[in-house]
Amino acid sequence: MTRRVLPLVLLLLIVASLQAITQGVTTGSVSGKITGTESDLDATRDARPLKGATVKITSSATGAVYGAVSRDGGRFTIRGIRPGTYVVSVSYVGYETVKRPNVRVEAGENAVVTIALTQTGTKKEAVTVTASADKIFDPSKTGSSSVISEQTITAAPTINRSISDMARMNPYTSQTETSGSDGLQGLSIMGVNSRFNNFQIDGAVSNDLFALGSAGTAGSQANANFVSLDAIERLSVSVSPYDVRQSGFTGGLVNAITRGGTNEYHGSVFFYGRNQELVGNSPDVYHRPYETFYDYQFGGRIGGPIVENKLLFHFTAEGRLRSTPVEVAINDPNALNNFPVPTSVMDQIIEITKTKFGYDPGTYDPFNERNNSLNMIARLDWNIDEQNKLQLRHNFTYGMQDRNLVRSAQQFGLSSRNNTFTSINNQTVLQWNAIAGEHSANELRVSYTQTNDERILDTDDFPEVRIQVGSGQIVSLGPERNSQANALDQTLLSLTDDFTIFADDHTVTMGTHNEYSHFNNLFIADYFGSYQFPSVEAYADSTANAYNVSYANLEQTGTPMPRAAWSLLQVGFYAMDE
Repeated sequence: MTRRVLPLVLLLLIVASLQAITQGVTTGSVSGKITGTESDLDATRDARPLKGATVKITSSATGAVYGAVSRDGGRFTIRGIRPGTYVVSVSYVGYETVKRPNVRVEAGENAVVTIALTQTGTKKEAVTVTASADKIFDPSKTGSSSVISEQTITAAPTINRSISDMARMNPYTSQTETSGSDGLQGLSIMGVNSRFNNFQIDGAVSNDLFALGSAGTAGSQANANFVSLDAIERLSVSVSPYDVRQSGFTGGLVNAITRGGTNEYHGSVFFYGRNQELVGNSPDVYHRPYETFYDYQFGGRIGGPIVENKLLFHFTAEGRLRSTPVEVAINDPNALNNFPVPTSVMDQIIEITKTKFGYDPGTYDPFNERNNSLNMIARLDWNIDEQNKLQLRHNFTYGMQDRNLVRSAQQFGLSSRNNTFTSINNQTVLQWNAIAGEHSANELRVSYTQTNDERILDTDDFPEVRIQVGSGQIVSLGPERNSQANALDQTLLSLTDDFTIFADDHTVTMGTHNEYSHFNNLFIADYFGSYQFPSVEAYADSTANAYNVSYANLEQTGTPMPRAAWSLLQVGFYAMDE
């Protein structure tokens, strides 16, 4: 019985481990074969593989040099290469050195380079080398995916400057409008809800772990982008990758590779804006100008060397300021949006609230909802030597949004209904890429993410009050019932390590991905209570026809605002042979 159960248990552990994997790939690799011939003029002579040839891959932009030595069969593999364009140089004692320029390396892909060396002293003449790639069976491709370049991101039109605006260029993706988000859209990949995607920055998880934001990304609850488009060097969208390191989704994997510094100083600034002066008059009978509003986006970036070829930096900052009027007229049938209740009724409700309950319910004056955000990202790249590269990045996102002031033909909220939702996200990532001899390489990444969401009340403590006026119309005041005690803190610690062994024709990768998540949630609906009144007269008499009040059992909780705190640990192990 034990012999039968043990394999089943091991199988379940392997499956569970694979499902727990949620990392992506932020670097690429170059592999190939080095051969040598006695003469470059004798095409019939068989080239022999060269073991011990020195292979160097150099970036003119960053000065980074990656080195390896060809092993048995003349094969070589270099992993952990930052995406970009490189020069591959191969040398061997007694042979001419060969350089292959413009070798393109993409994240998660392997560039194959085969080079034949010729012995020194042989006669040289012009040789034309041509090559063609098989469009179907390309060994550098690892599944259905696309890479959106920096040039494409810069040239593409976008209103919200969000990753979803760029990722939709992949034919498997489509945008989904999210309710109440003022334009920030979710991303459906293969028809799957955006919450089932895996959004990453440099391979580090940047999802909305609690799955409250419809866009599925960190900070999306406050309608804030979790990374600036100016900070992105390339964007990869993977749907069905054949790489075990790319997992943790049922929709797609969206991985933003950030810019790093180069040996030259580069920078840029931008500003986009619009306001009421850029739109026409209202389409109702009055044809009057719109209320004051604005939407300003601004930012900049700078990068360059601290120590040339060794230590490079890049910094990007982006902000957005938005103010949107909530335009609903009161008892004006000619208006485009009208709440058909006299202002005298509104004044009566305000007076009752002040004199009878001692609470200021606010006004019915025009109201502008704010939605501001700030994103900053800083990155350091240290080229320690040919075998070791270190990257350190920190990303900060702040978003705030006015919420819950609803005004329509059926419901009109006084200004005390408004509360401010804030979201603060900090993420620090350290990645170490190492080449351990000619037969192995290692990639280690550690990330720490902290997200703090809170609803801040703009008024004194008071219940939510809903008063029926007229035929089905509701006037509401006081803090919204679900926002009276609502806050969420999330912490994520992630560790990923991939160790690769190169043996003959095999490239074996063994790795582990582990996530420790901690949540601290405060949510007490109707903490101050919610009351409903059938008429203004009933409100004046304090005669409610429905009410809800929630409170904590102090004997059990010890505090009137208890929080639910819990943790989650995911452990994954995997292996693959390429």
